[in-house]
Amino acid sequence: DQGGIWDPFAAEGAGGPFARARKQEVTSRAIRLSNNWTLRPNLINTASFVYNRYRNSSISSQSEGNWQTYLGLQESTSASLFPEISFGPAVNGIGTTDIGYGSSNYSAANNYILSDTVDWTRGIHNMKFGGEFWVQQMNSHTGLDTLSFDFSPTQTGIPGYSWSNRIGFGFASFFLGEAAGGSKHVPFDLYGRRKYIAFFFQDNYRISSSLTVNLGLRWEQSQPLHEKYGRWASFNPNLVNTALNIRGAIEFPSDPRDTFEKQKDWKEFGPRVGMAYSFGNRFVLRAGYSVSYIPLGMNYWSGVPYGFAPGDRGTNNQPISPNLPKFNWDTGYPDNFQPPAKDPNALVFGMVSIDKQSLFAGYTHQYNAGLQYEVGSNMVLEIVFMGNQGRRLHNGALRRNQPERATYEDPAINPWAWIWDEDSAAAAGVAYPYSGFSNYAGVALQPFPHVAAETYGPLYFVGTPKGNSGYTSLQLSLTRRFSRNIATHISYYLSRAVGNSETGFDETWDESAGIQDIYHLAESAGTVLSYDQMHVFKGYMAFQMPVGRGQRFLSNTPPVLEAALSGWMVTCIFRYNSGNPLGVYPSVWYPGWEGTVYADHNLGIDLSRQFDGSKFNPGVQNAPDNQYFNSAAFSNPKGHKLGNGKRFYGELRGFGYASEDFGLLKNFRIKEKTTFQLRAEFLNVFNRHYFGDPGTSLGNTTTFGYVTTITGVPRIIQFGLRIGW
Repeated sequence: DQGGIWDPFAAEGAGGPFARARKQEVTSRAIRLSNNWTLRPNLINTASFVYNRYRNSSISSQSEGNWQTYLGLQESTSASLFPEISFGPAVNGIGTTDIGYGSSNYSAANNYILSDTVDWTRGIHNMKFGGEFWVQQMNSHTGLDTLSFDFSPTQTGIPGYSWSNRIGFGFASFFLGEAAGGSKHVPFDLYGRRKYIAFFFQDNYRISSSLTVNLGLRWEQSQPLHEKYGRWASFNPNLVNTALNIRGAIEFPSDPRDTFEKQKDWKEFGPRVGMAYSFGNRFVLRAGYSVSYIPLGMNYWSGVPYGFAPGDRGTNNQPISPNLPKFNWDTGYPDNFQPPAKDPNALVFGMVSIDKQSLFAGYTHQYNAGLQYEVGSNMVLEIVFMGNQGRRLHNGALRRNQPERATYEDPAINPWAWIWDEDSAAAAGVAYPYSGFSNYAGVALQPFPHVAAETYGPLYFVGTPKGNSGYTSLQLSLTRRFSRNIATHISYYLSRAVGNSETGFDETWDESAGIQDIYHLAESAGTVLSYDQMHVFKGYMAFQMPVGRGQRFLSNTPPVLEAALSGWMVTCIFRYNSGNPLGVYPSVWYPGWEGTVYADHNLGIDLSRQFDGSKFNPGVQNAPDNQYFNSAAFSNPKGHKLGNGKRFYGELRGFGYASEDFGLLKNFRIKEKTTFQLRAEFLNVFNRHYFGDPGTSLGNTTTFGYVTTITGVPRIIQFGLRIGW
């Protein structure tokens, strides 16, 4: 990881004690048991049990080094790894990197799944019905009682003067052992628990030899999340912080079974309808529609979202002393453990709020209609229209500590003004939020100004069911099963993906999602997503040389010649796609506006690509021939107005992509049950390289709108041998 000093000669090969190196060993285990019980020839019951375990650790490479004894710190800690040591800010441009690493944490997820399905065939009906029950666990362990020491130039300088920041040195303070502060990690474990239940019914109804109809219904429910011992909390926007007399305070569970996911939707039914109709000897029409709900799972890194449990975790810190040394590390770390307290008025960095509607599962409308045509006995041509519409998708970043846009843009307000009392607030055009507030006027406009003002950190929401997405595509494909020495599958997609949610992972440490205004999410829901690719043409082909025994050519060759000429196969995998949409990023900072700010977009300027790769000048960053699009189309918003642009522009896309991989292989049969394969693979066979997408940050006027880089991987040729028996 960042920082540290790597020793290439360290015996264990992990950089030595000064390296910030860690081992991340991921292991998984699975047990699956299944029983098929044939009650009657047309009635089968299948019961199954599944257990999955996934463990992810992050352990310092020096975890077994016994460093606490070597450094004389065995009375201060039981952790064997080298402590983390920092040396404060640089002085006169000279600084010292941090050394040591205190990482000693791991998490383990367990899933238990019990299911039962009945398969019943009766006449022209093939019916299936059953249910599932899941027990989900997320256990997180934050590690050992590791030590951290902070050294500062102040301890070897002369504080109190205008030139004090130019003397003293943190590394010199380290030589003296005079620590400015430090901390001792408090081990803390969290155990998140959730259950899930589902029932379904499906009937494949064969009405005639030409028509089959599929009818189904699924009902499912994710149960509320809770922590095994009740160790978590949530910032409740409706509670009053009694210390500041302002709305927004911490809520704690009343017992281990209590939860913050209060509201529930019992109507989560997912219908499924499908049909397949054949007419003539070569045509099949297929269509389907379904509503699918998204199980909530345990979508977190910790046992509870963001590991937020301020009322249950103690601290052990020695705050940095401004002038005098806090302690000398020759005497060890002086414990300063502070037990936890369930204070609803507490404010800590990274406040977390569980949305009351987080049990409302997201869902998608999925639909498709397609026509298959059998070109020949082994070839099928297919055209399909397919799409889905996501609704109520979980995305915590779609709710945040954001002021109203109209209020923030009021020309009578100066969001950059620093306010500390009623008079300064009035001068800045804002109301003074509470006694003791001291921060920017823009922060005072937030719904919960005390979060930013007191913690200088964000307010993370979890499970906000406000996300929307949409995908539509027209798909053409040609599939040829292996016959006459050829197999192939070629497809073309014309598609469009839009939405205001890029990912289904809720715990992203992202409080903006790239969205400018959360109070107008409908505008962002129609914006193309970053991974949208309008055109995709891809496929594979395999051709076996028609030479040798049983083939069209040289079928009666001698054994030696047969071994040399027969069994050769040539393969090709290819992909060509258009570029991804680009976003444009202004160079502005609006205090108190927690979200993204869009650039201003001049709609009258064409965004078409102007770049000609044959004229690219790599020696000059902003040579006229390197311009990709007209940079005058975008500008920084003025004053404290928000931009009129959007997250990504479907009409402004980066470079596309092309790749071709070839393979050549030969199979030998040594005996009846023994085969030998010789294989050569040519990845990126044409050694394609690409221009990097243009600069899109208005903060760099030199590169904005210009192509400056070339990217790509080199051609790779690899050979392989395989013996099968």
